[in-house]
Order: sequence, then C-alpha cells, then structure tokens
Amino acid sequence: MTVELDSVAELEPALRGEGFFGREDTVAHVYIGYRCSDRLRRSSAAAPPEPCVLPAVAYSLEPAQAPTGSYSIGAWHPSWSESEYADAVESVRDAIAEGDVYQVNLVQHLRADFDGDPIALARALAPLRPLVPQPLHGDGWTIVSASPELLLERRGSRVRTSPIKGTRPAGVPVESEKDAAEHVMIVDLERNDLARVAKPGSVRWPQLLAERQLAGVSHLVATVEAELRDGVTLTELLEAVLPGGSVTGCPKIAALDLIAQLEPVGRGSGAGAVTLVALAELGRGVLDPAAPVLHADDEGVLRGRAVFETLRVYGGTPFKLEAHVRRLGASAQRLRLPEPPHADFVDAALAAVRAGGRPDSTLRLLWTAGQEGGGAPLGLALVSELPPGLDELRARGLKLAVVRWATGALAGAKSTSYAENIAAQHEAVERGADDALLVAPDETLLEAPTSNVWFREGALLLTPSLALPEGTFPVSRLLGSDEVFLSSSVREVAPVVAVDGVAVAGGAPGPAAAALQRALRTAAGYPESR
Repeated sequence: MTVELDSVAELEPALRGEGFFGREDTVAHVYIGYRCSDRLRRSSAAAPPEPCVLPAVAYSLEPAQAPTGSYSIGAWHPSWSESEYADAVESVRDAIAEGDVYQVNLVQHLRADFDGDPIALARALAPLRPLVPQPLHGDGWTIVSASPELLLERRGSRVRTSPIKGTRPAGVPVESEKDAAEHVMIVDLERNDLARVAKPGSVRWPQLLAERQLAGVSHLVATVEAELRDGVTLTELLEAVLPGGSVTGCPKIAALDLIAQLEPVGRGSGAGAVTLVALAELGRGVLDPAAPVLHADDEGVLRGRAVFETLRVYGGTPFKLEAHVRRLGASAQRLRLPEPPHADFVDAALAAVRAGGRPDSTLRLLWTAGQEGGGAPLGLALVSELPPGLDELRARGLKLAVVRWATGALAGAKSTSYAENIAAQHEAVERGADDALLVAPDETLLEAPTSNVWFREGALLLTPSLALPEGTFPVSRLLGSDEVFLSSSVREVAPVVAVDGVAVAGGAPGPAAAALQRALRTAAGYPESR
C-alpha cells in the first residue's frame, strides 16, 4: 500500500509509526514532489497548476512487482510552444543581467496518453540504467523514473549528493566553459545545502566535472559528501537539500521564484525525488553500512585467512550467484576454513542487493576465519557502486604493462591475500598502463591481477591455466595473436590494444571481445546498450 502525505515533515513520523527504522530487510520507496519547495519561495503569487494529480509526498513499504503485460503511449504534447519557451529563456537572461540569478533550469513539459502496465514501461526504460528503476504506485497514479541522478544518499552519518550539470549527445565531450561554470555553481550550491546539516569542516567534493555516459547522453557529474551533525532528523536533512540545485538554479530561492513565474505548469514528478531508504552479515541481516563488523584481531585481517568472491549485479539480480557461492566454498576448503553456509550466503547477498538500492552494482562475498584464538567464522555480503568509466575503457581498449610474477601455492583460490596483485596493478599504472599483465620469469603467460587473460588465434580462443604446466603459453604467442582481451565479473570483457606501449592485434578492440560482451549481457538478461 502506498501512503500519501501533504509535506516532508510528515514523512519521518509516518515511517517511524510503521516501525520502519527498527526493521531489517525493509526498503522504503519514497517520492517527494517538486511542489514541496513552495515553502521556500519569497513570492506570494500562486504557483502554476500541477500537470497531473500527484501527492506532495508518498511512500511504500511493499516489495516491487513483476511486470504483468504491455503498454502503449500516445502522441507527445508540449506544455508551451517553441516561441513561448524562447521568450522564457530571454526572461531568464534578463534576470541574469540584472544580477537576480546566475542560472535557471527551465523545463519543457511533455504529456501523452498512457495505457497498460507501468511496470512494463519501467522494464523498457531499464537500458537507460535509471538510479531507481522500481515504479511507485498510488491511487490512480504511478511514477516511473528514467533519471540517473542521485539527489541524496545516506549511509550512517555520511551523506552525499551527485548533481549532474552539463549534457551533450552520447559520445560527444562536454567541454564548453559555460557547462563547466554552471557545473561548479551547482556544486557550490550543494556544498552550502549540506553544510546546513553537516559537522563543520566535513563537507568535501571528491568528484568534480567527471564525464560519464548516462541515460544515453554524455553528462558531467560531481559528488559532494558530508558527515551529519548529531541529532539531525530525516526531515531536517530533506528540507536542507530539496529541491535539487541541478533542476532549479542558483541562487536556489531566486530561481524557484522565477520558475514559478515563467513555467506554465507545475513540475509534477519531473523534478521531484525518488529514493531508497534502507539499512544485510550472516545471522544479523541488513546493517547500516557504517556499522563495525570486523574485529581488529580477525584472522582475515591479521593473516589473510579469508576468501572472497566478486560478482556483478544486473538490473537488481546478482549474476550466477549460486555458482559464486559454490566457488567461495571451494576457496575456503583450500585455506582450511570451515565451509561457508550456502543458503545463508545467498539470502544475505539478495538482502544486501535489495537494501543497496543499486540495480547495477558490485556484490562482494567475504568469508573469514573469525577472531584469533577460535572465534566463529564471519560472512559478509557487501554491495558497492560499479567503478566509473567501465564503458569508456571497453570502448578504447586497455593498455597493459608486463610485470614479472611467480605463482604461489594458493593460485586459483580467491583468498584476500591480494597485496602482490594490487602492487602489480599500481606498478602498471605508474608506468602509464591501465593494468598489469603477469608473466613468469621464464616468459610464461599467467593472468592479470584481477582478471583472466584471453587471446585469439583465428577461430581459436586461448587462456593460460593456473594448473601449470598444462595450458602454458609464452607471452610472445599472445603478442602475435589476432586479438587480446581480459575478462572479470565487474569489468566484463575488456579488449587489450597495447602491451608495454606496443600495439597488439592492430591496436584496436576486436570482434571476439565485442561478441563475448554481447553474449555475457544476453546471458545476464541485460541488453548490451547498457
């Protein structure tokens, strides 16, 4: 059931009344409409009428539903003509010239008749990788989002926002001075918003002007983070950041006044926010990600007596989860660790993915020996965001640097003793490469630090085996092959275009890597366009 509210201030008491904050494995789907910003406007003039009937705030604690049918969309109709929109833009320019505002985000609204299953529409929009793909239903209305933008995320006392400002067609760089200036203005605005509820000195912006391919276009994305002051309520946090600066302008309140004066209809759900509020360790369920889980004397920390598996989540579904849990058990056996409980790991992983609210993400399973001196083993399922730039890296191809390497007794077991692997990666990066190619002292090809190595000779695909000497190849054979690529759960299939600064296979991504990438996405039920 979806509950409709009249204001942001009603949300926290309502969730508390439902017992949400004391539950485990519970996700609240929350919608906050743009019209909640009316309280910030200085003008007493009435706001424009809303384009459709939606509540100011709504939430649902119900699980997402599966699509049940098809849908159809009628012709699209704009809310104002091109000349009316152009006149409004000139009004904003006049206001900028007068010093009233620095930038304003004017919106062209489109409407169309809809018939069918909204969940099927959400499934059709999935290739755009919306941040929140699950629809939110109410009495006579459904909100379906295609937006990749993060307005607000809270993990423990840490909060962050990732505004998007600066857009070009897909593959076209966003590099104008105007885009950069608008981007920096909005980041400064978001810094000020978070500072209202943050501990002094804790606001930082680790990412600025980062170009990303999102929702079928090129975007400039930033990240602003802060640590909340003690005692800050959910209501206070939401009121500090709503509405988002990237959909309004700067200064925010002056932009709100001008938007209400110029736009012919209200923003409806278009500039509102849909978010996931969630709090999964084996035996304990979903936890606050900031909660301590590992003891300092855990043998996984002290001696590397722990194993892990990393897999990718596609559209909310961990790919080959059961197989990864079985492989986790095989690695545990190699390290003489107790067998990890299969069903419990699967349940914890699925709960963590649901709580993380990231349909496309990285899932890591960790099984440690426990505290020194006989402590119980510990199992964790951790969800994190995908590393940025994977699609761009795949498109241009990887550059590798050869790092000399010797296989150890635990080759093939996924233990957390990865210090040498990571050191090899750092060495490669210091030499101007993207990753390392591990080669034995006798020139035998091994692997990459976190990936498998493949090369193609005609119609034959070859990969070195860690069960040496079976499947051994000299590195010279790879360098003379028709195509080279790496594969891993997170990076997927990544073509290699150079080794130690020398082009391989013509210096361009090859057809086998592209075909295998498409096959992987198809097997995951996930179109390659994502």
